[in-house]
Amino acid sequence: MNGNTVPEPGMTATTKRHFVSLDGLRGVAALCVMLFHRRWWVAGGHLMDHGYLAVDFFFMLSGFVIAYAYENKLRSGMTFGRFALIRAIRLYPLIVVGAALGSAYFLLHAAIPAHRSELGGVLVSIPFAMLALPTLPQAMAEPFAINRPTWSLFVEILLNLAYALVIVRLSRSLLAALTALGFAALAVLAFAYGDLGISGTFDRLGVLLVRGCFPFLAGVLICRMFARGALPRLPGGFAAGALLLVILFMLPRDFAGGLAWLLDLLAVGLLCPAVIISCCEHEPPRWSLGFVKPLGELSYPLYIIHYPAYYWFEIAAVRFHLPPALWLPIAVPLIVALAFAISRAIDIPVRRALNRRLAGRA
Repeated sequence: MNGNTVPEPGMTATTKRHFVSLDGLRGVAALCVMLFHRRWWVAGGHLMDHGYLAVDFFFMLSGFVIAYAYENKLRSGMTFGRFALIRAIRLYPLIVVGAALGSAYFLLHAAIPAHRSELGGVLVSIPFAMLALPTLPQAMAEPFAINRPTWSLFVEILLNLAYALVIVRLSRSLLAALTALGFAALAVLAFAYGDLGISGTFDRLGVLLVRGCFPFLAGVLICRMFARGALPRLPGGFAAGALLLVILFMLPRDFAGGLAWLLDLLAVGLLCPAVIISCCEHEPPRWSLGFVKPLGELSYPLYIIHYPAYYWFEIAAVRFHLPPALWLPIAVPLIVALAFAISRAIDIPVRRALNRRLAGRA
């Protein structure tokens, strides 16, 4: 869910390769999640019905990228505190922006006399949203109501910290065993809930963390195999990977009927690793970089701001009597443009400043 358009301290072009194809795929997945979250705006109410699987793909990408960027550094003396600081600088500026957009909407909503009783809960929840933490059950009906996609950032932050504290020190065989155990746990979840489209409610926070374990561990394992030159060489690359992911996300929710859980499990356990392995070895052609690189930059800001941005668009659409059939075709390019603007005007400058002032001295 997070890209690396701004090099982090210690990373240079000569020491670390930039996986343009993987960054581009993250952008494709973010666009699909965005469409999934307003699928009911189209005729029939179905669009990217399996878009929720993009989050599992994000977790796997995160495991790969974190291991590639930090495995050697953490083993060579980088402290846990420095790792945590660098990751916080990467993630939190946009988490705060997304929380601010959502908080402003909920404060406006609570200003309506009929909803004034909700104001206290919103005020309590704002600091939690700014920190990507679940709010108190007494405050709002959902743990991440102010900006729902933040649940995956909460899980990712925990997994990142677990990586620096424990996972990085695991032997290859123990990592493989834990990854297999994570897959078994994911299979139990998929079967128990019918699929992996598990909502972020207060009673499912632990379930969501378990959901993230297998893909993240698998990403770390793939990275270790890549570093050893032990990955199978699969055909494909960015275009083929993007096509496979879009086809997967577009499948109707009832496509596999009672075997929906198995479809999701195979998608996360086989298709997502295959796409990542393929794109490790195949970078996009030079002529396509002007399209693929911006997708990578777009991915994280679009993912974290699109949900609250939809709230504000809905207000405007109703205010100006916009026909519902036009909502999605107009909202998508507007929110994409907003994400790019936030990336260039806020995220990149803020991270650069924080890296200079904090990470450079940590």
